Amino acid sequence: MIQATKWGRIVLVALALAVAVAAPAYVMRKPLLTWAITQALSSQGVDGAQFKVTLVQQNVLKMEDIRLGADLSLRSLSLFFTPLGLIMGRVEAVNLVGLEINASEPEAGVLGLILKQSSSQEGDLAAALELPAINIHGALIRGSRQGVDFSILVDGRVAPDLSASLDLAAEGTMESAGESLKAQLLNARIVLETKMEDARQVSVKAVFSGDVYSPWAERFDLSADGDFSWSASGLLGELRPVLKNISFTAGDVTVRGLSAKLRIPVFKPNEEIVIGVDEGQAGLGLAGNWLFLKKMAAKVAVNPETLAVAVTLNSGTVIHDALEPLFKPVAVSGAGNLDGDALNFHAMASFLQREDGGGDILVKGKHDLALGEGRAAVTLSPLSFFPSGPFPSDLSALLNGLKEVSGSVKGETNIHWINGAYDGAAGLVLDGLSFTVGTTEVAGLSTTLRLDGLNPPFMKQFQEISAARVADAISLDNPLVRFRLKEGGDEILVKRAQAGLIDGLLAVDDASIDMSAAANKLTLKLTGMDLAKMMKLLDIDGVSGSGVLNGAMPMEIREDRVLVLDGRMDAAGPGVLRILSPQAKQALSGGGEQVDLLLQVLEDFRYKRLSLKVNNDELGESSIRLGIEGANPAVLDGFPFILNINLSTNMNRVLAMLLDVYRFSDRAMRSATGLER
Repeated sequence: MIQATKWGRIVLVALALAVAVAAPAYVMRKPLLTWAITQALSSQGVDGAQFKVTLVQQNVLKMEDIRLGADLSLRSLSLFFTPLGLIMGRVEAVNLVGLEINASEPEAGVLGLILKQSSSQEGDLAAALELPAINIHGALIRGSRQGVDFSILVDGRVAPDLSASLDLAAEGTMESAGESLKAQLLNARIVLETKMEDARQVSVKAVFSGDVYSPWAERFDLSADGDFSWSASGLLGELRPVLKNISFTAGDVTVRGLSAKLRIPVFKPNEEIVIGVDEGQAGLGLAGNWLFLKKMAAKVAVNPETLAVAVTLNSGTVIHDALEPLFKPVAVSGAGNLDGDALNFHAMASFLQREDGGGDILVKGKHDLALGEGRAAVTLSPLSFFPSGPFPSDLSALLNGLKEVSGSVKGETNIHWINGAYDGAAGLVLDGLSFTVGTTEVAGLSTTLRLDGLNPPFMKQFQEISAARVADAISLDNPLVRFRLKEGGDEILVKRAQAGLIDGLLAVDDASIDMSAAANKLTLKLTGMDLAKMMKLLDIDGVSGSGVLNGAMPMEIREDRVLVLDGRMDAAGPGVLRILSPQAKQALSGGGEQVDLLLQVLEDFRYKRLSLKVNNDELGESSIRLGIEGANPAVLDGFPFILNINLSTNMNRVLAMLLDVYRFSDRAMRSATGLER
């Protein structure tokens, strides 16, 4: 705009000279002026100009219906001058009414000619600034480039020193992915203050303010200031817009309070536009969660020819705004490129900001705005935990309960989407992960899982999760679960689940677990259980012996309890049972000769058959019925006895542990596969 004034000054001088030459022929003043102005414009490369000279007086010249080309026209142009000033080539003031500029192709037409000629001219800036005051009424600048239509209305005054006060209103429309995005700028004003630094340089300060409205965003404030330096070689400087309180909803995404400070250096036509972004912040609502983005620093580059946009996010912080945040504040960076409808992007979220990148989440993908489809790869960089740190709580406050953590984790996800629907595949690797949570200790948790689908998640093949030990009230050695997620639902098919317990093995085979059901039934098989340790595990005081137990426990596992439905264990062969319970002796003392005999028999009972029948009902009442057949060699010369005895036990402690193990396995599989109840 400023360079164009050089070319405009030539036109004004030509107009003034034409007026001076035509003065003696006053009667023919209008035709002569028309001819002279046409010749002056033609000498500058503007052929075929159309206009009417409608007024010629001693101090004013007015032209109407001016059309210099398809891209530049005016309803009227008035020049005000003095005779002496006219002879010296000076015009006092210019009134522009109904100026219309089509900036769709600024490098072509009259605009291109003005830019070309003004950019090739050099000289003394003080002379170039001998401009008239310019009054602008109802000027319209419009254009259409690469799917973006815009129009700007301008009214105001530009002083001879280029100080100015301009009122603006603007409207823009952009076509994207088959949708039309519109925005309006109202109540806007630009104020320019200039200062002549020397004969070759002018400094300019600019201040802007306005309100922006659009159907996709509520009203927000837009203001700006800038510092510029204008010399014969061109315009240098920077505009600093400030965006405040932008809020809008797009699909399932809600943005609140978007604010940022921008830096836009002066650029020439057809040069890349580079915008700096500082102190960016916003609230982002997504899938019922609110994220707060702050301290965003970025760079945006726009190609004016293709309107390709390249965005580089140098730094920023994402905070989960919740009473119990899912993750700690995370540093983010990345870049994206939008060329037409093709969007390519990559980003990194760094929770720990380690030099080795451990725990970083890397995202790389692309999206087609027109088709509404895209794909992305998400990678969790390998992260190793040590007792000295880092700690899981560094990632999320929800992991504060994990203590004494060691081992490593890594993962990757490939996702694709189209028109809101998505699917993909994922993998997770846990290597020797050990930790304590509450009173439960987990050692050596390892797995290499592969999800063949994400929506819903499923596995084609059976896969394994294993550990070295899970210990609480009881200790499970080398637990292992071989399972897969059934296609089309949230059902887990368990091929085999097993763990070592009291020298034997617990196992579940071919079970189905419905993750959405209130209860699941399965049968727990027991083999090789040590009898004495089983009695101790069941908290049956004063009972010991030798032998090995096998059996099965039909169970119904609910959210808050475990029911045992007619469970039974049988001894694998003969053994010894000793009941030396002080409580039993005290309860049975004085019961007569038969009771005394029974106590003597049970002090060293050599059984040939032994069974335990176990139940735990809806009310949480536990019962264990001991059935034995055998004799005590020291009593009645080994006379055989068949006995059934109800044992007092605290079996709820064991069942609570089994429920905890079930819940832990449930949470582990949910976390690993993405299933939610």
